[in-house]
Amino acid sequence: MALQDVRSRDVAVSDVVFAVTDREAYEPLIRALAKRLNISVSIAQEEAHTRFVRFVVTLLAWMHSADESLLLTDLLRSGALRGYPDAHSIAAALDAFPVTVSMLDRPEIDNALRKAAKLRNIPAVLIAEALSFVRDFKTHRWPPLITPARALDSLRKSTKQLWFESDGWAAAWEQIEVALADLQTAPEIPVSSRWLATRMSELLVRPQKREKDAGTHVLVCTLDEAGYGPRAHVWVLGLDDKAVARSEQPPAPHIAGMETVTDLSSVVSVRQRIAELRRRIGENLTLCAPAFDVEEGRSLFPSSALIAHADLHTLEPTDRIRDLDDADAYIPRIRGRRFEGVESGLEALAARRSNQWTDWDGIVNMPAAESDTAITISASQLEMMASCPFKFWLAKELKVPVAPKAQSDWLSASDTGQILHGLFEEHTRSRMEARSGNGPEEEEGMLLMLREALSLQAVRSESGGEAAVAQRYKELAHAVAQYFRRERRLEDERSPVHVEFPIHDPNDSTAPVVHIDLASGRMVLKGRIDRIDETTSGSWVIVDYKTGSWKAFAPARLKTLEAKLQWAIYSLAAVRLTGRVVEKSEYVFTSSRGAGWVSAVEPPPEETLLALLDLLLRRYRAGAFIQVAQKGGACAWCDFESVCADLDERKEQLREKFEHGDARMVELFKDWSLTP
Repeated sequence: MALQDVRSRDVAVSDVVFAVTDREAYEPLIRALAKRLNISVSIAQEEAHTRFVRFVVTLLAWMHSADESLLLTDLLRSGALRGYPDAHSIAAALDAFPVTVSMLDRPEIDNALRKAAKLRNIPAVLIAEALSFVRDFKTHRWPPLITPARALDSLRKSTKQLWFESDGWAAAWEQIEVALADLQTAPEIPVSSRWLATRMSELLVRPQKREKDAGTHVLVCTLDEAGYGPRAHVWVLGLDDKAVARSEQPPAPHIAGMETVTDLSSVVSVRQRIAELRRRIGENLTLCAPAFDVEEGRSLFPSSALIAHADLHTLEPTDRIRDLDDADAYIPRIRGRRFEGVESGLEALAARRSNQWTDWDGIVNMPAAESDTAITISASQLEMMASCPFKFWLAKELKVPVAPKAQSDWLSASDTGQILHGLFEEHTRSRMEARSGNGPEEEEGMLLMLREALSLQAVRSESGGEAAVAQRYKELAHAVAQYFRRERRLEDERSPVHVEFPIHDPNDSTAPVVHIDLASGRMVLKGRIDRIDETTSGSWVIVDYKTGSWKAFAPARLKTLEAKLQWAIYSLAAVRLTGRVVEKSEYVFTSSRGAGWVSAVEPPPEETLLALLDLLLRRYRAGAFIQVAQKGGACAWCDFESVCADLDERKEQLREKFEHGDARMVELFKDWSLTP
């Protein structure tokens, strides 16, 4: 089909390269097809010159790219650099901390990275090597304006110093000079170094003078090697779900303690390579994916790389139209044995559309269902079970992995919460130990710590620089001011007595244990209370800091005990542990959105909370983890949207199950406000 497409566009085969995602898988297929069609085929092997061109093009891209760190790690992992025996380890360090040349001017960069590395158990010597590498590479950076002759001379010296094969450098550089011959006679006028680096790259990867006769045979190469030779057009084959999955490569060496993504590595690299080809050759790039697998008798779907670059919105399976030959008609269809996941998916769809409760609806037999074993559970898990049992089952019982989401901002909401929470915790602890108060000097000290924390996060995430840090500092300084304003106002009425108070912590032998005996069994609570204050009358106040939206925490909504339970459970735990009277629980919103608002609620009657906990325990022991299927509310910002499918359709299915299904389910959820 790809050959037919080439011919239909009136493109000469001699000007085409067929790039494959996996040479080992495709080479025998291509040779067999070429033999059948009587076509001459050449399976290209990467030559030293091609590799050198790739090295030079990557070096030039680093000259003018804003994403410097990624290109540096590409160079390190390519094996093309001389003098860096620990190249893979340095690349792993730069993956964790994307240091760029512009960051080297920050005075705090060394200390910030060392502190961050210590928290993540990364050897300090490795961070030092990574910084040294970036500083060494800074010497190869061109100034903003440079003459073509000076740029060529600088590039010559850099490649001679960096290229791993010193003996083969001279011959390889001669061919680079031939490709860049036009620049050698250019006027000696300084031009933009970015423009010049881009122009050099274009001349290297798309030579103006192509061979008149590059042969009439089909040329096949890997995706890595495509786009560097004299042929102008590239057809990328095998961008289907099977081929890309089969082309997965082992993860690169990494340092213990560093985050690595191994299951998505090959897919990401294919996307990056295709994106690079699109930038370089534009409309001369064609992406291809087969629609049907003859051998395994199933429809094929485009890979994520093809979907991302071809802007596909719908995927329709393709049926077999005809057999290739008589032998093909007898190939067995083994979909059921080879693709159990597909069969299970079809089974799940049928079960969820029926009017009976099944395990695909979250109705399962729990191991503890028939035993008297106490269930250890946290307040946040109980809260999740109350708001959406299905989410609790997926996240806490099945432990379904959640795909990492792309972070568009260098400082996420979670990062903000952790930074402010850490600052407030440290100050509260120092007050409890009589090391500080609520004066202006303490507030100024917290602001300095805030700036240091933001600078460290900027180094980790490669932000836009000091301007971005200054902007976020200004925003979050408001939270610090709100915090101290509140502390000063309340310091004559109450004082902190506990911070990060642990309940049943396996890592802390001194943490107390809270047993809740219910009609359905025993529940052991676990968790940590942000802060406990003692009033002048001797009662306690439970404090929980929040930096997000306050809308779900209005006192009237909290008192319903429908979605937010943590406040009530912590109040109960504090009473059971100490016998103290808990006056109220407070959610304190210190962000600019919260504007210092406090949602304060008195503890609910103990019998009301115990009845709710008993109901949750009965659902747990019955293995009843049904789905909410409500747009907004419990279904907002959920990690399992793809599992739950269309909410409107699912809501109708659940309503029918409640009408025709097990009476036990009706009894367990009869008073649930989220029942469809």
